[in-house]
Amino acid sequence: MVHATMMKVSVVIVLMVSECIMAKSCEDSSSSITCKNGFVALPTSKEWGKVDVDKITGILFLKGQDGNSIGDLPDNAFDSCPYKKAYYVWLSGNKITRIGKRAFAGLPLLDNLRLDNNLLSEVATDAFAGLSNMKVLHLHQNSFKTFPFTELNGMSKLMYFDIRNQKGGRPTCGGLDFMQGESTIEAKLYACTVEVKQTCRRSLPMDSENDIFCAKQYTSLPTKSQWGNVDVDLITENLFIRGNGYWEGNMIG
Repeated sequence: MVHATMMKVSVVIVLMVSECIMAKSCEDSSSSITCKNGFVALPTSKEWGKVDVDKITGILFLKGQDGNSIGDLPDNAFDSCPYKKAYYVWLSGNKITRIGKRAFAGLPLLDNLRLDNNLLSEVATDAFAGLSNMKVLHLHQNSFKTFPFTELNGMSKLMYFDIRNQKGGRPTCGGLDFMQGESTIEAKLYACTVEVKQTCRRSLPMDSENDIFCAKQYTSLPTKSQWGNVDVDLITENLFIRGNGYWEGNMIG
């Protein structure tokens, strides 16, 4: 009888210890936060923890590889996150199918976002609003059939964009593919927007700061307003208005 009782007590203790070890939690390490062990939605205000908010200036880790399976990101998803100085959010490997309106606007310094290896197929209007500092965006290995490239209009600093290997299809914009590490990524993104069909843009700093690109659907030379408002003294090299076979894709007669 005593032996049986001891066994029951031992089992209870083991279960309690296991639950304690595996309980979902958000913990700080250096300047970052790691949330793990069972999050199926973003942490609540309480679950984010009480770490000094000025200390967290690095990465918010919410990876599926850490035992999470986060679903859809609702509208204003990160508004309740207290760590406003974080510059990087890592959400790879979860079960996210949709990104809601202004999902990341609560993190004004965000410049690196990993959403790869999820189940994403839908992006709400203004999903990426407020991300004017975004430089790196990973969306590969999802389920997009098409992608609303105009949602990236506000990312004027974007330098790296990966939307390869979609289970739902092969999203392109104006026939342009977006591959990992493209040096002309910013110019290609501009070519996808309505804005670029109306206004010529200055080239990438990484390529040359002295060029002008006029892209997509020009059937005649740009008008005075379409040439844009770039300082004329800065443009000392090339005017790119190329046709089919090049990413500009114009059809000037």
